[in-house]
Amino acid sequence: PFDIKSAFKQILRKRIKEIDLIKINNSYFLTGGGLGLPTETVKDVELFSSKNVGKMLTKKLRNLIYLLFVIKKMFFGYGGIESTIIKNQYKNKKNLMLISVQNQSFIGKRFMLAPNADNCDGFFEICIIEKPNNIISNLLMLHKIVRGKHLDSKGVFQYKTKKVLISTKKANHFMADGELLCYSNTFKIEIVPHAIKVYY
Repeated sequence: PFDIKSAFKQILRKRIKEIDLIKINNSYFLTGGGLGLPTETVKDVELFSSKNVGKMLTKKLRNLIYLLFVIKKMFFGYGGIESTIIKNQYKNKKNLMLISVQNQSFIGKRFMLAPNADNCDGFFEICIIEKPNNIISNLLMLHKIVRGKHLDSKGVFQYKTKKVLISTKKANHFMADGELLCYSNTFKIEIVPHAIKVYY
């Protein structure tokens, strides 16, 4: 709650949940993030909202702005992540739409990348989606992701783990918690179990 009285009442109820953190290289994040389309979308939205008209529209559209920019990316030349290798259960050198590392079921409030993720089970979920060949397949995949119905689709791989090493041919930004968190071509990711206490 935003008012002090209600906040204290909530704290005094002493209902505590211990949330996992995710460490990536020398940084940490709480909710979810990834490489590829999520990163490119956040970059575009940040650039757009740095201008006056863009700032106003971003404020008005809120999280819908991310969905619009994902669709824009799909129509206007998103090439995928080149030669990405994940050293843990999965290896791939094809172009990928995205690699997502999730501590909760969604990112951007609309993209249900990991419907079964739990932020206090001592694991995070990896979701890897290979880039579809054409615009129609891209849009169909997006539709499935928004509804959390993509897990059984061809070219989608998902699993729980405690640590992973992701390497990319070119250096990339890793987007996490809606921010461009770190820039590298190697990302060492591991869970930090029960690191944050939350009163709810």
